Amino acid sequence: MGRANPFRRGREQTLMATRGQASGAVLVLEGALAPGGAALVRDGAVVAARGAGRAPGRQPDLFVAMRRVLDDAGVSVGALSGVVAGLGPGSFTGTRVALSIARALSVARPGLSAAGVDTARLLVAAAGVEPPVHVLIPWGRRRVLLATLDAEGAVVSARCVARDPAALRDLAGVTIRPAVLDDVATSPERTVVVDRPSHEALADLVATGAVPLVAGAGRTLAPAYWAPSDAVLPPRGARLADGLHVVELAPEDLDDVVSVERASFDDPWSPAMLGAELAPDAGRIALGVREHDTGRLVAFALAREAGGEMNILVVATHPDRRRQGIGRALVRELLDRARARQVERVDLEVRVSNLPAIALYEREGFTRVGLRPRYYRDGEDALLMSCLLARRPAAP
Repeated sequence: MGRANPFRRGREQTLMATRGQASGAVLVLEGALAPGGAALVRDGAVVAARGAGRAPGRQPDLFVAMRRVLDDAGVSVGALSGVVAGLGPGSFTGTRVALSIARALSVARPGLSAAGVDTARLLVAAAGVEPPVHVLIPWGRRRVLLATLDAEGAVVSARCVARDPAALRDLAGVTIRPAVLDDVATSPERTVVVDRPSHEALADLVATGAVPLVAGAGRTLAPAYWAPSDAVLPPRGARLADGLHVVELAPEDLDDVVSVERASFDDPWSPAMLGAELAPDAGRIALGVREHDTGRLVAFALAREAGGEMNILVVATHPDRRRQGIGRALVRELLDRARARQVERVDLEVRVSNLPAIALYEREGFTRVGLRPRYYRDGEDALLMSCLLARRPAAP
């Protein structure tokens, strides 16, 4: 007997969905199909929905959408009975933000019910089409992710293809794509376009009761990265030159950190910003490299960890100590600490003109996954890079 198809229509399925409707107030977060947004479902009805706004050159703000939805519905975070998040694949940042919020709520509310829905199944449900089907999902500027679902609604394959007719010409059966992929040529007779905003489509699905929520499941929600990086990470550890050692940084190290920051960058962080990252916090990591003899700080790295993911904020080496493997040692130390915290993914932004840093990160297993236009104050773009730690081989 095959696995039950969650998209099957009919009287029996409708009755099951009605009986399974989530009670109370359920927060819905979807960021995989940018810009995404938030919604609130209460007792089987969508009572509020807000799209995530996007400032020029910035990512959509899912936090703002969430706050506005709660205000619109007159519901506090403490009154939520559940949370449902989009799992991706799709926008790396949007997916991570949605899951981070869901995980944070689950940590604060251990009994909170939660669930996740991947993008392919969300689009199939929104299209109202019976599997088997193909689903196209945005995947960067030049490619799309092609997912194939069998008759039972299970994803049997997922691969990246070019955004051109040749790559999609021989698809048999029905293809579903979101409206944002209007530049992808597929057969009009066999294509269903979903133009409903993804957060509203997910809220509709939750309202029908087709998404079962499980108490305490929020901490285990994981992104659906169906096309992971092919990077193979180098062996653990990196030796520092004699006379140098890695140290934990604290608020009293601020003056030294500011000195290295100002010597390293034309547009340095302010002392207040750096001080905030040195403040004691379980999610912050602040490392430095000092000289044994003089105690002088010659490099530092700052990172934040939350919800099973880490973001490297700064890696700075004083100009007179560069090309000595110090930056590489700090990056590897951060990756080791990420593994110790069971982090699955590490991200960072770097100026597109900083070719030495980009080369270093690529050698350490990071891949280029996106671009943030005009990210820096002088208007330069930032390259978004990610490292999937789960793909690392065992050390010899």
